[in-house]
Formats: sequence, structure tokens, C-alpha cells
Amino acid sequence: MKIIVNEKNKKKIETCIAEAEGRATVRTITFEQIEYAIERIEKELDITAKYMRGVTACVDPNAQDFPRAYKYTPQSTWVKLERCASGWAVIGIWRDITASPSHAICVSLTKEAKEAIIENKTKFEF
Repeated sequence: MKIIVNEKNKKKIETCIAEAEGRATVRTITFEQIEYAIERIEKELDITAKYMRGVTACVDPNAQDFPRAYKYTPQSTWVKLERCASGWAVIGIWRDITASPSHAICVSLTKEAKEAIIENKTKFEF
């Protein structure tokens, strides 16, 4: 699966979400949450698109902590994104154990992206 995230492909992505979630009704995901995750990733990384190509991210928008007394292993819907030349693409949607808040978005950077981030964060105006 590789579907570019845009309004034209919204129905395709929503269909993939529905297939992955099956009968699940809690800790589900929406197209709008995917768009928001992309905005957050781009804002946090703060590098140009040419250095973003190949960057991937696993996102759990429902990440939360649960009390130890909680009897079950809670699951939520995850999405894996990849930055392509034409924009961000959904490359996977699945149900898995809910992440903790500190792991809501886990990004894998390319060598070029790492160098661009370091360059961006080590040189700035006075």
C-alpha cells in the first residue's frame, strides 16, 4: 500500500482505515488525524521537503497511559507514513497495542534528514 495523503485519496485512505479497524470502536483513527500528524512531523523536524524524502513515521494518535489496574491490553489504530517526492504517503494501517504518549509519533530519519536537522539547529541568527 502506498497512498499519497490528499483530499483526492481521502476515500481510499478511509477504506483502508475501515478494513484495518474491523469492528473496533475505540482508539480509532481518522483521515484528519493523519493530516494533523503530518503537520506536527513537518513542524517538529523543520527541514525542507528535499531532505524529508525517505523519512518514515509510525503514528498512534490515541497514545495514552493506562492505570495498572486496567485488565486488558488496549489497542489502537496505527498508521505508517513515508515522505515521497509527491508528498506524504500512507504505507500501512493496522491495530496494535496503544503507545505511551511519549511514543505517539516515532520518526525514522534518513542520513540527509539528520544532517539537515543538525545544520538547521546549529546555525541561527543572533
